[in-house]
Amino acid sequence: MAAGQRDWKTAAAQFKDGGLAGAGKSAREGLAADAASRVPRLHLLPGETLSRLKRHGEAREQYTLYAKLAKDDPEAAQSLAGLK
Repeated sequence: MAAGQRDWKTAAAQFKDGGLAGAGKSAREGLAADAASRVPRLHLLPGETLSRLKRHGEAREQYTLYAKLAKDDPEAAQSLAGLK
């Protein structure tokens, strides 16, 4: 399993358990390890975390990157639409 994918799974578990700080850290580590953006979902968790923290501008940036990288994933468009 690639580092980015492993970090995504860790971040997703932390986010589900309400650990926003840990989820954000794991997602950032995953993004750093995934320079080629092979795991687009790594942009989803920072977007969700930032959205919950009411940092909507930064969340929109992450959701936009996710939507751009995962064009065929309906969740990408839904996430971005949810910020309206």
